Amino acid sequence: MLCFADGCFFQCLEGEEISINNLLLKLKKDTEHSDVTVIWRKPIKTRSFERWEMKYVAVEGPMMKWLELQGYKRFDPYQFDDLMVEKVLNFLGGAVARVVSGVES
Repeated sequence: MLCFADGCFFQCLEGEEISINNLLLKLKKDTEHSDVTVIWRKPIKTRSFERWEMKYVAVEGPMMKWLELQGYKRFDPYQFDDLMVEKVLNFLGGAVARVVSGVES
């Protein structure tokens, strides 16, 4: 899952720990990526975005309205604490479930 807005990317990587660690090393060495920062890390039992290979989620619209209700004036993942990261992922996971099930177009 990947979001981009206000000059910031927010990406959720799910998988085996060794695979995630290897990918993070590659991203940090890649000159096309800058300021790669892990803002939250948590072991999970089931994936939230298992049916995604790589999809983009626009922050405009419902996502930005939801962020504003949480007290954010712009999309800035660097300002998210652990609880907010989890809330964002849950919000996006719910949006994903609605899109996959055909509720949204």
